[in-house]
Formats: sequence, structure tokens, C-alpha cells
Amino acid sequence: MNSVNLNTDRKLLPATESLLAEIAGKADFHIIDAYKNAVLCFGSKADADELLKKFLEEPTEPFSEDLLEIIGQWGDEKHAREIFNCCITDIRLNENFPEAVLEVLGRLKFEPAKPVLAHYAFRSSQYYLNRSAVLGLLHFDCREYQQEIKNAVTGVLSKNTFPEFLPALVCKLENRKELLDQLFHSGSTTISTDCNAGIFLGFALCGKDGKKYFKEALFDPNWEAFYNAARMVVKGMDHLEISFEELLQEATLIKDEKVLQYYMLVLISLLEIKVKSYENSGESFEKIYRSLFVTKLFLILAEKAGQEDDAEKLEELLILRMKEEVMLRNRR
Repeated sequence: MNSVNLNTDRKLLPATESLLAEIAGKADFHIIDAYKNAVLCFGSKADADELLKKFLEEPTEPFSEDLLEIIGQWGDEKHAREIFNCCITDIRLNENFPEAVLEVLGRLKFEPAKPVLAHYAFRSSQYYLNRSAVLGLLHFDCREYQQEIKNAVTGVLSKNTFPEFLPALVCKLENRKELLDQLFHSGSTTISTDCNAGIFLGFALCGKDGKKYFKEALFDPNWEAFYNAARMVVKGMDHLEISFEELLQEATLIKDEKVLQYYMLVLISLLEIKVKSYENSGESFEKIYRSLFVTKLFLILAEKAGQEDDAEKLEELLILRMKEEVMLRNRR
């Protein structure tokens, strides 16, 4: 669903008040997630203002990352500066503060945070610190870090495991074609599928330079795109404008039964993530439904692959999301 701000007068969204009330109470995860998704889709700077107040009061409390996610969506430099002043001391994240601070500071393109992000991206092996720092750095041009990025990406090529998102920074290199080829080879032969989400993301963010590698890895069993990297693969598809219809049409050309079984396993897994996601990008649910299920082609291929039950359940979920999407799109 594309984000739509229905609050033209910029008043606080009711879901924001409900979110804060839920956090202050028993705090059920699924209820909080529902309110958070509503604010991500339909909020405004007013919601970011209110949630920033709550975050600054209790930055280390549970659900602070949910608040940060919304602030990253609707906030600006002012929000970033207050978060930075609260959470960063001597170019380091304060102890026990949420790692998501790093990603949000990058998303809001707060320049003073770059040395902090660079430190954790190139020097930290702690999973969430490194992940958030890398995802934050992706919002900057990183011209001053060309050598550090090259060294970091080159350093993972012969390893089975490493900080998973580090290779995504390959997209920031001015000269990256040789490294892209090496990353693809290592991902196909050496690198664990527990660590390839960042590579998929890096391929996607390289645009046309990385698209061929992304597409080749997508249905290669050595990459297991249906597994650990699946969410980043869906993000990559959105960025590269690879539609589910395009992938389905390619499936019709497959003659080998085992190849089709794996292909449909990946496709169904990616579509399930898409249907359950509230991220504001990519194809509409109506478009996906029309191109996959109106023609029945998706179900026909799923049946051939022995995955008809999973496909039918997915169709039901997609129909619900499509109805929701159409109602919201036509709300007065």
C-alpha cells in the first residue's frame, strides 16, 4: 500500500494516541503493530512530534524502536538532532540505547551522525549495531569512505559468516563491477545463506549494475532466497521494479519439475512476505491479484509444483489486502 496522508489538517492521528496508550498499558505486540502500521501509512509530522516526546522520556524502554520507526518516516532534521543529542555521546551510542537510533539518524540524513555510523559499520561485529549502522549509511553518498567500504566488502568474500548487512555498502562504491562479480561468486559457493541478505540488498541498490546478479541469485538454490534474506529480496524487487507478474511469466518457461518446485517455493514465500507487509513501496495488491490470480496461472503452476494449498491460502490473504487497499484509496 502506498502511504497516504489523510490528515490534511495535520492533526494528531487517533492511532498515535492509541499506540501511546497501548505502550503505557499491557502492550500487546500485535495491537501495537497494528497501530504502528496505521501511523506509518497515514501519519504526519505532528505524529512524529508526539512520539518523539515519548521516546525522549524513555529511550531505553520496550517498544522504543517502534516509535523510532515512525519518527524515521515522518520526522525531519529537528527530530534527528534531538535524538542525536539524547542518544549519542563522544561519537558512540549510549549504553543500552536502541540500535535503531543509528538507522533513523541515517534515514533522516543527519550529517553529524555519519562518523558514528561509520564507526559501527566498519568496526563493530555486533549484529544489530552493525546492521543499523549500515542501513543508516545507505542514506548518504559515502564518498569519504570509499576505501573503508572496499576493504570491508573484500574482507567478506572468503568468509562463511560475517556482519550480514556489511556487503550492502557495495552500492556506494564508484568502481564496483568487479566486486559485484566476486560477491556473486562467493555467495554461490562460500557464503552462508544466513549472511546473504545484505548482498541481495546491495545488488538491488546497485541498479542496473546489480540487477543481473540479483535475478540470477533469486532462484538459485545455493542462495535460498526464500529463507533468511527473503525480506531484503522483496525490498530489492521493489527497488528494481521487478514485478511478481514478470517472475510468474518466467516460471511458465520451466520444464523441469524439480526446478519448478523450487521456483514456486521461492515465489510463494516472497509473495507471502509482500502480502503481510505494510511497507509503502512496490506493486499494489490489486495489480498483483490481477496479474497472478485472475488468470489462475499462479494456481496452475503451484498445483504442478505440489504447492496448491499454500497458494490458495495466499490468495485469500491477498484478496483481504486488496479489499483493504481499495477501501482506503477511496475514502473521502
